[in-house]
Amino acid sequence: MTAASESLTARLVLEPAELAGLRACLPPGMHPGETPADVDEPEAVDERVLAGLRDRGVIDADGGVNRSVLAGLVLLADPGAVRLSVAAAGPAMVRRTSIACSDALLAGLTVQEPGGRAEQFLAQTQQVAGEVVRLLPTLGVTPVPGRVGLYDEEPGLLLAAVDRAWTMIGHGREPAGDLGPDSVVDATAALAEGFVGSFEVTLSLPAGSVADAPALDRLLWVMTAGGWWSLRPHADRAGRARLDVVPVLPGELAAELAPMMAAAALALGGLQ
Repeated sequence: MTAASESLTARLVLEPAELAGLRACLPPGMHPGETPADVDEPEAVDERVLAGLRDRGVIDADGGVNRSVLAGLVLLADPGAVRLSVAAAGPAMVRRTSIACSDALLAGLTVQEPGGRAEQFLAQTQQVAGEVVRLLPTLGVTPVPGRVGLYDEEPGLLLAAVDRAWTMIGHGREPAGDLGPDSVVDATAALAEGFVGSFEVTLSLPAGSVADAPALDRLLWVMTAGGWWSLRPHADRAGRARLDVVPVLPGELAAELAPMMAAAALALGGLQ
């Protein structure tokens, strides 16, 4: 694992067979929780894989797991941790990340589909917003200037379009059109046809948390041929569910995450 000079950050990249080998070395009875994606594991771990993990310092000569790696897996398995689930999708690729936060440290595990390549990381909890921002995919789309959003719309059609667009990932569909302000129907069709990628963050608080009702517990951005859009649900004055679709830039992600980070801070009792 490598450490950054200005902060406590360690990252470990694992191929699928290495991830399986690491799991095989975990202490008996330890359940590191649900991984963010199913990874095919071989029936038996190849000794060459274990030798490679030993050479990298991930396990020792007796098969014991590196203390930093083990600490991250223990935190990921902790039912009392504050959790963030992140799904980043692009053409032919989806990366799913689980992040668990304690009052001092965070641990994360990202698994990329297809292929099952994984990254485990460990950092200070105060770095959580930066770790989430780091996961935003770069999809090579230049934002179109002058985009106009949609406001106070009925969310059903637009959210259905996002669901349909997910099914197109990996099928080589070319972006066609962009999200326009003319009508919800036109916008829905354009989103489904022009879908390039998406980025979703979900906050889960442990039972009994003092922050049981965060102002924001789910963030959803979608990218079309014109750039990123933030889908922001809210209620109108009559209490009806409504959705705003707002053009955004990658540099705005940290600010939009702020309410979610505030809820996490309240739950942890000291997150900066």
